[in-house]
This record gives sequence, C-alpha cells and structure tokens, in this order.
Amino acid sequence: MNILLVDGERLFREGLISLLKDHAEYLIAGEAGSVVEAIELAQKTEPDLVLMDYLLPDGTCVDVMSFVNLSKMKPKIVILTSEDKDDYLFTAIRAGAHGYLLKNQTKSNLLASIKALERGEFAISRTMFARVMGEFSKINHPQPYGEMALEKLTRRERDVLSELATNASNREIASHLVISENTVKNHIHSILEKLGIKKRAEVVKFARRYSLLIQTATKNSDND
Repeated sequence: MNILLVDGERLFREGLISLLKDHAEYLIAGEAGSVVEAIELAQKTEPDLVLMDYLLPDGTCVDVMSFVNLSKMKPKIVILTSEDKDDYLFTAIRAGAHGYLLKNQTKSNLLASIKALERGEFAISRTMFARVMGEFSKINHPQPYGEMALEKLTRRERDVLSELATNASNREIASHLVISENTVKNHIHSILEKLGIKKRAEVVKFARRYSLLIQTATKNSDND
C-alpha cells in the first residue's frame, strides 16, 4: 500500500515515516506539509491511502479531498488530527473521508486502523462512530435513507454500493468484483429502485455517507 502523508508539522511526518517503514507492506509515496503540496504529490504518486491532518497551513483537508473527488484518483483518505471537534469530524466524513483518527492514539491502534481500511472497514473509533451516526440520523430525507434502506439490498448490491462510494466506473466495479459490466448496470438499477433514488450521483452521495459506516457498524456489532 502506497501512503501519502500530509501534515504541517515536519516532526510528526518524520515520526509516521519511521513507524510505517518498519512494516514492509507499507510504502511512503511522499510527504506534504500543505494543501498545495498534497495535491501536487497526489497527482504524481497516485497513492492508495492519504493520511492527512484536518488543519493545514494553507487550508484544510477538505480542500485536498475536493480535488481528489473531481479527479480519477481513488485513494482512501483518513484524517489524522488533534482536533476532536464534531464540526471537523462531520465535515470530513461528508467530504468523503474514510476515517477520522486522533493523534493521541497508540501506534498499534493506528496500524490496526490501516489494516481495517484494507478490509473495507471505516477507520474510526466507536465513540466517534456513534457521534457521526447520531448526526446523520438527524438529516431528513424523502428517500428511505439509512440502515433500514440498506437492509433491502443483497450482499452483492452492497458490494457494488461500496464501490460506488469511491466514484468507480462500471468497468472498474466489474473488474474489482469480477463480474460483467451488464451485471453491474443491473445491480445499480436495482439499488436505485430499492433506495428510491433516481440519479447515480445521488446514490454515490448516499454510498459515501452511509455504506462504509454501516458496514463497519455491522462488523463491530458482530465482534461485541
């Protein structure tokens, strides 16, 4: 896994590099100290994972994610920050972050969170997860959004939904799931009908907000 590190503090970046270099499965794609540097390096290195602070000298993580979301890149983005604020947490998740971690956690917890990402889970503590779900449950939607809606989907449709969360094309989804493009189209049509959504862009937004989070919640409940 190629990892891009983005943090305004050089000393912290060096600490992360030292930690990750002890694990052969992780390669450092590069390190950046600002939004501008992060975007430039992301374009050059096309990382699998971006570990990024929320606040940067010339902006925030959202500035980087806005660029990534409009590009063809599909990295997972995890916020690693000292900012334990609901506004930052909710904003990052809405922008498409795959996790939100605090810098005061242990090395073993950080590595475990990265491993969880590789399994398709969401990198977030149970406490923060509860806060996010509490916030999102307040949102009123005309469509049957949320966990009850996801229960209508088959396992394969949920797999497709998770792929849609990354803005993957039908061809990319077919390749990842080892199915035909026609099968992907059929699954997406079924998902739209079951969720009461009319446009692909809306289901992508739905997938980003809920699918990975709810999958993680299901896995967490299985482990309790």
